[in-house]
Amino acid sequence: MHLVHPTLAWAFLLVLVPVLIHLINLMRHRRIKWAAMEFLLESYRRHSNWIRFRQLVLLLLRMAAFALAVGMLAQLITPDQWSRLFGGKVTHHYVLLDDSYSMSDRGGVTRAYDRAWRVVRRIGLLAAVQDGRQLFTLITFSQAAAGLRQSVEIQDTSASSAAHRSAPDGTVLTPLTALHTEISLEENFDTWLEEVRPQLAVSQRNTGPGPALTVLMDLMEETTDDNRVLYVISDFRNTQWNHPEELVDALDVLSKSGAELCFVHCVQKGRPNLGIADIVVSEGTIAAGIPITVDVHVTNHGDSEVTNIPLRVQSKYFDRDEEQAFDPSKLAAKIDVLAVEPLERIGPRESAVQRVQVFFPQPGQHVIEATLPDDAVEVDNHRFAVIDVPEGVPVLLIDGSPRRQAGSFVTAVYQPSSRARTGIHPEINDMAFLRDTTPEELRKFHTVYLLDVPRLDPSAVRTLEQYVSAGGGLCIFMGPEMQLKFYNEFYADGAGLFPLPLDRKDLLPPAMDQQAPDFVVDNHSVFRIFLGRANPFLSGVSVEQYVRAVEGWRPGPQSMVRVLARLRNGQPLCVERRFGDGRVVAMLTTVTPEWNNWARDPSFVVMLLDLQSYLVATRRPRPPRLVGAPIEIQLDATRYRSDLSFVVPDQTTDTRRTIDKQAFHDPENSDVLRAILGHGELTGAIDRSSNISGIYETWAVTREGQVDVTRYALNIDPHEGDLHLVSPAALADKVGTVKIQIRDWEEFEVDTAEQAGFNWSSLLLGGLVLLLIGEQAMAHATSYHVERDGARRSASSW
Repeated sequence: MHLVHPTLAWAFLLVLVPVLIHLINLMRHRRIKWAAMEFLLESYRRHSNWIRFRQLVLLLLRMAAFALAVGMLAQLITPDQWSRLFGGKVTHHYVLLDDSYSMSDRGGVTRAYDRAWRVVRRIGLLAAVQDGRQLFTLITFSQAAAGLRQSVEIQDTSASSAAHRSAPDGTVLTPLTALHTEISLEENFDTWLEEVRPQLAVSQRNTGPGPALTVLMDLMEETTDDNRVLYVISDFRNTQWNHPEELVDALDVLSKSGAELCFVHCVQKGRPNLGIADIVVSEGTIAAGIPITVDVHVTNHGDSEVTNIPLRVQSKYFDRDEEQAFDPSKLAAKIDVLAVEPLERIGPRESAVQRVQVFFPQPGQHVIEATLPDDAVEVDNHRFAVIDVPEGVPVLLIDGSPRRQAGSFVTAVYQPSSRARTGIHPEINDMAFLRDTTPEELRKFHTVYLLDVPRLDPSAVRTLEQYVSAGGGLCIFMGPEMQLKFYNEFYADGAGLFPLPLDRKDLLPPAMDQQAPDFVVDNHSVFRIFLGRANPFLSGVSVEQYVRAVEGWRPGPQSMVRVLARLRNGQPLCVERRFGDGRVVAMLTTVTPEWNNWARDPSFVVMLLDLQSYLVATRRPRPPRLVGAPIEIQLDATRYRSDLSFVVPDQTTDTRRTIDKQAFHDPENSDVLRAILGHGELTGAIDRSSNISGIYETWAVTREGQVDVTRYALNIDPHEGDLHLVSPAALADKVGTVKIQIRDWEEFEVDTAEQAGFNWSSLLLGGLVLLLIGEQAMAHATSYHVERDGARRSASSW
């Protein structure tokens, strides 16, 4: 038995007020001898016991009225007697704590996550002072995704200790040691909380409540007889709670199972926030010694415009010779802080792009890091990217023209001289090379050019199809030597690599208007040199001969074919096709000046370089990795040793730490070694080493002692940086008929009546009303009254 408001316990002394008033009233009575009263006193003596009994009942009623009033206001709680009769029910407090990185918002002196912990502590301390067996389970959003939770058992104060419990996944859950006094019990809960708190810092992940609710429903299936109270403590941002339809079903099931649901808001209003959304390498050749263009995307999540935003961008490159020393702690990056102009303006809920140029003098995997000044949320002000910078970009030229003159024109563009570097390394071969090569050997080339090739063997066609499907780029130039029959077979009714069916070689008739250009281009990066009104390059290029498409051919609206340029007679000149993960571009004229004068025009050089950049664009980016994603590597067991190292960023400092691991053999292929950092399906282990944004490295050693370093960039999900809130009213409307209490963190108090027993407040109120009615009736019955004719006066007595 206890009170929700124990500070009102002193008010129970008010039950003595009627006794005190009665004693004071007795002190006012005086004895006066009067002969006429003797007859009345004799009658009074005969009825005194009955009169005293009624007066005592009236006094007790008035004392009980004070007691009931105090008990009602203080909310008297008693254990559920039926539960105790049948062994006692457990009250289980389930706390779902939002630890996504938006909870690091400093909307004042403290972070939203710190306010959430105050609520967690308040729940635990109030549970600790309740009668009966109390269980407390804490589930964070990020841990739920990894299958972790923290639990504690808070037993009755008559118990001396609490036993360990085990989670379904085998995790040992350490409960509190419950001591004999409430103060010690409270101190013990604080001790447990302080032990758990460092393990549950605010994460850098964007994890919604879905996984936590799934874990919770699994837990509740194990203990169906508990009294359950569920608290969801969150900042309730738009990104996670604006469309909670998928959560309503889970909440409805929990509510119908008897659980009390309570949502606790830790943030009162949204705040403006800037974040770096992405770092993208723009189209262009990537090679050592060649300037590389990088686009940094910055998003304004606020509702007002921001101006003059400083942006810091720096490049980090690593020396390969220093990597061979195999000492990650001593490997230092060469840092170059780039000159970046501030962003002029970003409108509300808009993004802006700042383009910068970086330069890496050596090949390798190098790093770009962008930083914004600190604001509401710090973690989204940093972003990282890893760029694979090769020594050069190898391209394959299959030349079918006599004396390989077509390849010579392309080589002159990509390797103009020893001083002018493009980073592109062309290699000229004949058609037999494609016939004899393997897909693995062909994959080392970033792009393949077919220059006036008459035809290819079926094996070469299959090799090219595998190459392009895997992300390779293929460019085809026509010429006098080409065979139309082969290229229509190459088209294969739309299923092959070639993008369109061909009719014949044809001449372009002279133009009626001498000012009209021979071709018109689409708005595409390949032909950016020709874009713009009154472009001087268009009139300087003439096309005399081309290969005509089949009459009436048009690319279908759902096809992966697109016409990038047309001749003035409407016939296609340049056609693109997406094939698997790669691209195919067909130019229906020659690369040499046989059918046109393009090869002698300056625009040809720019077009060919842009074409190369466009074709290799699909090979560049590795898939983005978010914080928390596992890093898994596969090594050739015949070439590499099984011992390797992961280098990860430290959460609290700018230093890095090394994690040594032993690679294991793939169960399905013993020639493959695998190693995983983070949670992997093969190992079943839970490892939170990849939960910080930054640059990660794997250091593998070959059997000859050569060190191979691979770098990965793990970044936060930028959408979590949107700090707009779902209002309590809107949230209540979105969850529909599910009964949920929605409270603010400052006014939060635990409804103990629903947690640990029976709340007598309602019954005490009804009893108080009935008791006051009875008290008035008894007071009337024990009093003397003046009759209407005034013959007798009344005097009431306490």
